[in-house]
Amino acid sequence: MTLLRDNLTFRSIGPRIALLIALILGGSTLVITLFSTHAVERAMLDSAEDSMGNVHQTISAILESEYRHVERYREQAMAMRREQMLNVTATVETALEQLYALEQAGQDGHAIRQQALEMLRSFRYFNNDYFFTYDREMTAIAHPDRSFEGRNLIDFQDPHGTYVLREIRDIALNQGAGYIDYWWVRLDQDEPAPKLGYVFHFEPWDWIIGSGVYIDDIEAEAERMRGVMRDNLQQLLTDVRFAGDGYFMILNPEAEVQVAPQDIHPSQLHSKASPEALIALHQQSRLDPETLSISHLDGWGFHISHFAPLDWYLVSAVSHEALQAPGEAIAWRQLALNGAVLLIGLLLAALFTMRIIARLRSLATHAQMFSSTEFRLAESELERLRELSSHRDEAGQLAGAFLGLERELQQYITHLTETTSAKERIESELRIAREIQMGILPKLFPAFPDYREFDIYASIEPAREVGGDLYDFFFVDPHHFCFVIGDVSGKGVPAAFFMAVTKTLLKAVAERGLAVGEILSRVNDDLASDNDSCMFVTLFCGVLDIRSGMISYASAGHNPPVLLRRGEAATFLPSPNEPVAGAMEGVAYSNHHIQLHPGDTLLLYTDGVTEAMDPQNCQYEEQRLLDTLNGIEGAIPQTVIDTTMASVNTFANGAEQSDDITMLALQFNRPASGE
Repeated sequence: MTLLRDNLTFRSIGPRIALLIALILGGSTLVITLFSTHAVERAMLDSAEDSMGNVHQTISAILESEYRHVERYREQAMAMRREQMLNVTATVETALEQLYALEQAGQDGHAIRQQALEMLRSFRYFNNDYFFTYDREMTAIAHPDRSFEGRNLIDFQDPHGTYVLREIRDIALNQGAGYIDYWWVRLDQDEPAPKLGYVFHFEPWDWIIGSGVYIDDIEAEAERMRGVMRDNLQQLLTDVRFAGDGYFMILNPEAEVQVAPQDIHPSQLHSKASPEALIALHQQSRLDPETLSISHLDGWGFHISHFAPLDWYLVSAVSHEALQAPGEAIAWRQLALNGAVLLIGLLLAALFTMRIIARLRSLATHAQMFSSTEFRLAESELERLRELSSHRDEAGQLAGAFLGLERELQQYITHLTETTSAKERIESELRIAREIQMGILPKLFPAFPDYREFDIYASIEPAREVGGDLYDFFFVDPHHFCFVIGDVSGKGVPAAFFMAVTKTLLKAVAERGLAVGEILSRVNDDLASDNDSCMFVTLFCGVLDIRSGMISYASAGHNPPVLLRRGEAATFLPSPNEPVAGAMEGVAYSNHHIQLHPGDTLLLYTDGVTEAMDPQNCQYEEQRLLDTLNGIEGAIPQTVIDTTMASVNTFANGAEQSDDITMLALQFNRPASGE
């Protein structure tokens, strides 16, 4: 009675599924019945349009092949001209080098150079082509047309507005040699023509020498080949027909017919649809301009694509009337089939629904018992689940999942306690490691209150519980103060251990009073020895003479520090570009020097500053660092670091810190008294 009442009130899932299936099948049949005619006709039309599209793509491929043939000729001809020019220029350059050798041997330099200029004036090759020579200011010093000599042509423009001589100078002085395209007037003509030039810088005499060959004959031949291409397309389009009255034509951007079938008059083409309208439809589509678009106007279907190299629009057209007739007969047959499918579907749905619901009800009962018995089922219930899991359908899979879930939950509860305890122990150990790591770094400021000659401040923000950045500072002797910053490759505990070893070695070696380059060399050898983990560290080490403000420094692949001088813009110290420490033994690091004046500050940092990222993954970068430091002239070291850190945090805007951020600022105040 209860089951019957549940079914009547749709509390059971069975009636709901049956009703849902009936609604779906009935609705589907209704929709198919209403739209089958249109759908079949549309399918037939789409099939024909696909065929037309294939023809369209084939003709497009032919056009592209013909065009590439023309372009290959042009490219090969231009390549040949370039090679010929390069060979001739090599001959001239060899002759100039021989003359320069005579000058170097002691012969009259003025006479030698005049001989060279005369050779350049009189040299001819190809079609009366020649060489020209200019000095660095682009004053002509040798030219076949003597009227050019002595004139400064730096502001000369060709008919297309190109400053020819400026580009020639830029290529020669910046690249040493290179090609240039421009327009120039032949020696024996009045009208400019396109020209390909090659220029080079003859450094011994600081001459800019070049030559050019006219390429209008290449362009003329290419245009002739394009005409042949149009004739071939004209014949091809006359032979191409599809769906009875279909045709193919080519338009330019002004909607003028460029190529069309010979047996169709242009007025007939315009009667199908306005060419202007077809181009507008293609341009208004949201597709890529080169993509084939499909449009329908006045009972015709059009395929339109754009051939960018010639700025042509390729249009193929066919009438709907010729395509729709076969689809109408198929549509009526589809209606009868839809009705039969509906009846059979309802009967099968009712049968399978009843079988599935019976198993689902049994599984629902097991699920209720599973949660009420603290995830432990009685043996009798487990046996019923095993029987259900023998079926290969989804209900059987769900029963098997229940069995597996019961086993895995018991194992999970056992392991969860162990995992939680282990996790808490690891987190505790990492906190202790962080405290130890931070404890070995000097962090009491002011660090040397009795020394008024300088001020120093440093900070470190690891990206994880422990990090690989380091800094340190200490007196080597009463007059020399050593400071260092470094960045170990990698992060986490291995980097922290490597950092501790590096810091210990640095202090031990530096206290021997060695030069900073020798300090880094010895530390590098110690780190590289037996370095099976292949870790390395970037280092910057400096020693300040507090009596004079002179800093000796060396760098092992570290970021260049920023120098803040009073009254001047912040700048980076020149980087020695020497290898990182620990990668290989035997590296000799060089010593460098910088003089600090009272009030000057040196900021050392790791790449966690310049490579900090915002939520859009953009980096902070070095220029932003300089801009920030330019706004805090004269600030004490702590203010310099605090301001920089605030700028980095503002830029990051909440993004997760990806690398350790370490900074050390040293300010020289005054020389030691009595010195």
